[in-house]
Amino acid sequence: MLVNDDEIYEAILVLLDKAHLVVEGSGAVGVAALLSGKIDLRGKKVAVVLSGGNIDLEVLSQAMSRGMGEGEKTQI
Repeated sequence: MLVNDDEIYEAILVLLDKAHLVVEGSGAVGVAALLSGKIDLRGKKVAVVLSGGNIDLEVLSQAMSRGMGEGEKTQI
């Protein structure tokens, strides 16, 4: 399963905004894969391990800048 940078940034933002969690990019890839719709979740119970709060402030700023430019937000 591959996720791109935009999907990872979106996952970081969703986790920050909705769950109030600061997670670095490598720790958010599982959520990115789920949010991207690349995994069929219908009828399944799913758990995702979140790890790493050692996010660079520049990366967090980039994620927030990208998120501010988008009109619609992803729900979790």
